[in-house]
Amino acid sequence: MFRNKGGLALQQLKIYNAQNQAIELPRTKKISMGGALVATEVEMVSGRRVQYVQGFRPSFTAEWDWFPNDLLAELTALLRQGGFFKVDYPDQDGNDKSGKFSISYPSTGIFKFKGGKPMWYGVSLTFNAQGVE
Repeated sequence: MFRNKGGLALQQLKIYNAQNQAIELPRTKKISMGGALVATEVEMVSGRRVQYVQGFRPSFTAEWDWFPNDLLAELTALLRQGGFFKVDYPDQDGNDKSGKFSISYPSTGIFKFKGGKPMWYGVSLTFNAQGVE
């Protein structure tokens, strides 16, 4: 893994189907890491607010310059099954991790034949973890 402007770059993200077969995505242009604190906030009778923290829910957005059309079609078919998918991804601590994520439908930009192959430019996916850490 190596650094890229604005995020982390990994050779390949992997998304697994229900049969545990991986779809290996092309090398990313950029991965922007984020997440949210998952907590319950309660107001006490005294007016004081107390926060009970359950953990941190990671999320990230992956972006590609050029993405093959056939792979995008395969990925879209997988996402239409719904649910959470096992994903191998880089974490902010510099290690590669696996987790269950909901994945957005791909946002695409321009369609073009590049080198005789149908490709999409400017593809991005957003991943939101099922659980908290």
